[in-house]
Amino acid sequence: MIHFKKLIIKNFQSHVHTEFDFHPGLNVFVGPSDSGKSAILRALRWVLFNSPRGTDYIRVGANVCEVELHLNDGTIIKRIRNHHSINRYQLEKVGEEALVFEGFGSEVPLEIANAHQFKPLQLEQKDIYLQVGHQLEGPFLLSDSSGMKAKTIGLVSGAHLIDRALKKLNSDRTQLTSKNKYLQQQMQNVEQKLLPYENLDELEISLIKSEKKATEIKEKQALLIQLRQLDHKYIMNVQEQQQQFAILEQFPNLKEAELECTSLENKLLYLRQYRLLSTRYQIHTKEKEEQQAVYDRTAKIGQAEELHAMAHGKLQKIYKYKQLQMNYRNNQQEQAIYQHTIDQTKFLDRGMQAIFQLEQSKKRLELLTIKHQEWLDTAVGKKKTEQFLANTQRLLSIMEQYLPEVESRLQLLTRLKKYLLELTDKRERIAKGYQWLAEVNENMHQLIVEYGDLLTEHGECPICGSEINDHFIQNLVQELEGGSKYAAAGRED
Repeated sequence: MIHFKKLIIKNFQSHVHTEFDFHPGLNVFVGPSDSGKSAILRALRWVLFNSPRGTDYIRVGANVCEVELHLNDGTIIKRIRNHHSINRYQLEKVGEEALVFEGFGSEVPLEIANAHQFKPLQLEQKDIYLQVGHQLEGPFLLSDSSGMKAKTIGLVSGAHLIDRALKKLNSDRTQLTSKNKYLQQQMQNVEQKLLPYENLDELEISLIKSEKKATEIKEKQALLIQLRQLDHKYIMNVQEQQQQFAILEQFPNLKEAELECTSLENKLLYLRQYRLLSTRYQIHTKEKEEQQAVYDRTAKIGQAEELHAMAHGKLQKIYKYKQLQMNYRNNQQEQAIYQHTIDQTKFLDRGMQAIFQLEQSKKRLELLTIKHQEWLDTAVGKKKTEQFLANTQRLLSIMEQYLPEVESRLQLLTRLKKYLLELTDKRERIAKGYQWLAEVNENMHQLIVEYGDLLTEHGECPICGSEINDHFIQNLVQELEGGSKYAAAGRED
């Protein structure tokens, strides 16, 4: 069993620094009025239940208020608060790392509540702390009304679950009655709309027959069209046959004419072959005459070859003579050129000096040209530098115009990052909350099962004393677990 071992109060109302070591049994605080006895209970409620709210209980002139509670199992619970940003719980267990809780609002962190095991009793959305009484408060339940007494006793005993089930049952019954009336009205409206379609089966049979007849009519119409087309073709063929017979009657000797025509065609073929052979004979005769004439003209070809060889030798001698004559003329021309060159180079020394002076002048001119080009490049670079400075100045002025907007966007980005961190933290807390709800639902299911077992074992209602059967308990357990559609089925009342 958990009980208090030590209490340390710092800057809480009239207490600057107060420490108490509790006895395992009864502990009594005595002293004159306004000496801080009630402040001790307020400090206990503050560290256990996070009540009272606000910062009015911080001692005047102090900045931080702290209450530290030691339990018999070595656990230490600290509640710390100042006027500004600090508002936290701190939980220290033996052999474990200290846990710090912030941002819990008006609630008590689940780990703190599990550590001291002081949990409130919820009645009509109000938390009642049975472990701690208030100053000048009467005995428990004696000063309350009869209705409040009955509700509190029912809540403690678990009868409030039956009341809640009955209220939900009445609410479901009302909703089902209203829904039934609405569905009945809808069904009547639908039946009224379906009256014109009572003979729908007969109409469907008639429609099927009509569609079948329409299909047969279409098929017979297509067949009639085909027959008409065939009849038209037959009439055309008969007329054409009659015309052919009339033409044949005009030529009674047609067979003899066909035989005569075949004979003429054969004779024509023989005539064409004869003409072709005659043409080939004439061509061969003409070629033979031409070849004979060529043979006659080439009878003295040996003498012609000898004359050709003699002429070719004389031509070779003439070619060599012309080559020697050309070489002689070229030598005469080169000799004249050499003599002219000797005459022109008599004043060579003066020419060499003039050439040297010209080369020096050329070097100076090239150096001046390079310097001039460097000066032009420098002027161009200076112009580009001045243009770059002007562009840079314009860019700086533009950047100065956009600088406030950039700073504001940076601030916005910083706030967004902060909001993202807060959103991540809240999502983690929500996930933990869902996990806690799952655990609570699991515990609730176990308690409901245990409650059903207890009712089964007891055999009668703890409020009115009436007998409870297994069917009633099963329906009640189903209703408490979230409500089944037919959970109240079988109720006799």
